[in-house]
Amino acid sequence: MLTILDLVGFSWLLIWNILVVVFLSKIVYRRFNVYVSRKFVHIFAGGLSLIQIPFFFSQIYLPTLICALMTLLTAYTHLKKKELWFQLRGNYADIYFCLIFTVFLPLFWGIDRNAVLASLLFMAWGDAATGIVRNKVYGRRVKGKLGSIAMLITCIAIGFYFKGLVGIGGAAIATISELQEKVDDNLAVPICSMLYFLLVNLFLG
Repeated sequence: MLTILDLVGFSWLLIWNILVVVFLSKIVYRRFNVYVSRKFVHIFAGGLSLIQIPFFFSQIYLPTLICALMTLLTAYTHLKKKELWFQLRGNYADIYFCLIFTVFLPLFWGIDRNAVLASLLFMAWGDAATGIVRNKVYGRRVKGKLGSIAMLITCIAIGFYFKGLVGIGGAAIATISELQEKVDDNLAVPICSMLYFLLVNLFLG
């Protein structure tokens, strides 16, 4: 049964995501570039919203609905070829970002909430860290060592907070997953990390 807090959380996070995606990220784009604006959305729409879920919601369905709505929004603008300021034509990473939230929350939340939080934050905050560092150091999208170090440090902090020592292994998996170029890292990072946590749970109990 939904509570008042569920409804307050839904209203707040929906408004917050729209504010970040439609207005605040545009300011960042004008000040920097599309790449930094993209990582801004990662941090503040994805990550900051995610960590609020346990405090607001008694059920995971309303947060999932918000993620689904954001997936539809990003897909719609690509389809209409009216890409927003954090989107690149022909690059659907922003759709994958929203979609993986939409899938992970209902699928794994009841199995291991902390693993879900860690895996998605590896993508939202860890990948954002590497992107911002690479943009600052190299001035272009390139998988440089300094960016990977920034991601690893960020992910270790996230992993340890949510999963203890096991989380450090997840941080390493996430960083390695981001380095490969076969699968979009918005899919590879959370999927590989979550598989790692599920396997650890299976074998260690």
